[in-house]
Amino acid sequence: MHRTRVLSLALAVTSALALAACGDKDSASTATATPATSASTAAASTVASDKHLCASVQKIGDDLKDDLVKMSNDSADPKPGTFTTILNGLSDKVTAEAFSAGDSAVALAARQLAAEAATAAKAPDPVAAAGSAAFEKAGNDLTAACKTVGVTVYF
Repeated sequence: MHRTRVLSLALAVTSALALAACGDKDSASTATATPATSASTAAASTVASDKHLCASVQKIGDDLKDDLVKMSNDSADPKPGTFTTILNGLSDKVTAEAFSAGDSAVALAARQLAAEAATAAKAPDPVAAAGSAAFEKAGNDLTAACKTVGVTVYF
């Protein structure tokens, strides 16, 4: 495989996995000053859980992006198995984070992204699979779901 093709493929995967800075820096509480009902307490708990999940997926994406950048800077051409390993890592780590996150839109979107990463890892050409419309949609859905809870991420 030519080095330019490998680098462009690495950049394609990097852009698919790249996440922007997390907007979870605000310390504002979602609960009101009045006593909360059980429904509003549950909603606040779900939002806090979703924010944590978004921040965790952000960290996972950043770590994997760093791995891809390091790999593309190496003097040797990356091996196809490297992309499989990175995509499997994304799938495993996001699945672990989303496992007990409930059925919120964020949790469902995170699980879908993990499933798409696992599918791409099994493909004969994992880089092309990571650039598929389904993988892109899963990333966009997670971005949108995190935005609804006040966390900005980009896949």
